[in-house]
Amino acid sequence: MHNHFDFRLVVDGQAIDFSQDKFQATEANHLHPGIHFHDGNGEVVHIHAADVSLSDLLTSFGMGLTAQCLKLDTGQDKCTSGDQKLQLFVNGQANTQFGAYQPNDLDRILVLFGTYTPAETQDQVANVTDKACIYSEKCPERGQPPTENCVGGLGTGCD
Repeated sequence: MHNHFDFRLVVDGQAIDFSQDKFQATEANHLHPGIHFHDGNGEVVHIHAADVSLSDLLTSFGMGLTAQCLKLDTGQDKCTSGDQKLQLFVNGQANTQFGAYQPNDLDRILVLFGTYTPAETQDQVANVTDKACIYSEKCPERGQPPTENCVGGLGTGCD
């Protein structure tokens, strides 16, 4: 299995930069073998195993996601309170599964925390990239995926 989805996490108007080394799976930094970012791309997540969830991805970074709270890798909790809301969007639609959500190939997923107008929310939804189809080779008219390092370990098809 080797599926892909686009992912964006925005806290108080600032997107988390998942291209940072601490969020990238490498030989030295395995993170979760079944779901991770790699090769310096912080927008497209790679899925190498069935039944993996957003919690699996985020937990590998020291983060967490429930219906009420987002735990950042700094240990700070961002919880729904008053106008501050935690929201999950999958393919442009609100979703209530949060950390339990099991991403599918070509999903476009946004985790959003903060206070946003409906127009700002729609802008954030629109800012989720649409590159997973290139990596999954489902849109050949957009080009070929880059050569990838095989990262994953036992049971993922990677040595």
